[in-house]
Amino acid sequence: MAEKKSKKAKKKKKKKKVRISEGPKKPSEKSIFKKKVAELEEELDSISQNMKEEETSLEKLKLKHSEVVDSKEACVKHLKRVLQEKMGNVIESQRRLQWVRDITELTEQRAADLARNLQSSFQLKRSVFMQQRLELEEKLSRLEEVRLKRTSQLTRLKRLEEDLEKKTTAECKAKQKVNMEHVNRLLKKREDFEHYVDSICSDADHVFEVTLPVYAKKQLEENIRLRAQCQEASDNLLAVQDQSRRLKDVQKLLDLEKETQKSAKIRLNDFQARLQGRQSRLLKLNAYLQSTHSIARDDLRDIQSEIRANQRKISRTVDKISNVEEILRDQENYTNSLVEQMEKKIDKNGLRISKVLRAGQILKAKVKEVEDEKSCIDLDLLKQIRMLLDDD
Repeated sequence: MAEKKSKKAKKKKKKKKVRISEGPKKPSEKSIFKKKVAELEEELDSISQNMKEEETSLEKLKLKHSEVVDSKEACVKHLKRVLQEKMGNVIESQRRLQWVRDITELTEQRAADLARNLQSSFQLKRSVFMQQRLELEEKLSRLEEVRLKRTSQLTRLKRLEEDLEKKTTAECKAKQKVNMEHVNRLLKKREDFEHYVDSICSDADHVFEVTLPVYAKKQLEENIRLRAQCQEASDNLLAVQDQSRRLKDVQKLLDLEKETQKSAKIRLNDFQARLQGRQSRLLKLNAYLQSTHSIARDDLRDIQSEIRANQRKISRTVDKISNVEEILRDQENYTNSLVEQMEKKIDKNGLRISKVLRAGQILKAKVKEVEDEKSCIDLDLLKQIRMLLDDD
């Protein structure tokens, strides 16, 4: 009966080995890995059950063998006492002795078979462990590729920042050139206007000195001062508009950088969780193998050294991930500082725009005031100033 049970167990093991070697291939790597883990757990459960059954059978055989040995010793003592009386029982005792020898040979064969089975199962588990180690090394190489890709992306972003700075400087120079041309045109108009004003002033000096009262001269000086303020306000408005356009471009770039940082953090956390899960599963498998199987010390040291090497690799990758996270935090702080500077500049530009609008309101109020007082000369001057501002 014990030989039949051992043959059935061997057949089951062979069938299970065939199922492991000829398993169906799945398109997803994660599902394949889960299936392999489930098959390994089922195989370990079946092997542990078979080992328990074989251990119980061995204990029964040992007990039976010990009982037989005790009975043989009693028989030998009894035969010594009754040797002279019963010589015919010698043949029977020899037969029983041969039977005991057959049982011992059978137990030795059974022990050798069990040792071979344990060796084969150990080799199978070692091959599975090596395969899992190769998969983990592939994952680590992929993580290294992702890190290199991230560094290349960072260098590319720095290069893009430099190109953007060069582009902005070139655009600023071009806009300054255009603005200078526009300012030159305005200065030319201003010179024409000054010539026109000088001609009017030269023609109307007698009128200003003789006919107009003192408040009209003060009003003229006030109009000239307002014209200078309006010219300065228009220049400030152009500068503020240019600066606001640059700040909008910087805001778009900062938003893009924040999105890339968020996606990179999510992927790094995912990789770190996967590595920790793999490490915990390998440690559990190692502990289970140590508790269930009597592995040789040299093989156990090799497996433990491989696990330590994998742990060192995982710790190095975790350090690299922490370095990348530190770089991301530095970039986030840099972007936050840029956002704060941009908000300050926007507030400053808003104050400038409000001042320009206030100057325009003062000019409009002054035009209405002159229209109400019906002073033709001041009204013409203010209309010329307003035309220049409209051209701006």
